[in-house]
Amino acid sequence: MIAPTIELSLLTKIIRRRELPLPGKVLVRQGQQVEARDIVAETVIVPEHIFLD
Repeated sequence: MIAPTIELSLLTKIIRRRELPLPGKVLVRQGQQVEARDIVAETVIVPEHIFLD
């Protein structure tokens, strides 16, 4: 049986592409460094309610 291992590297750079589900506003510049919890873009999602009688 192989024991699970975790490898950590402080020099690792993670790049992820994120897309908003609707048109919105980008809050950071291209190439700007951000932290994991930084908000980089925002949009307004209006819920659609359907009333049934």
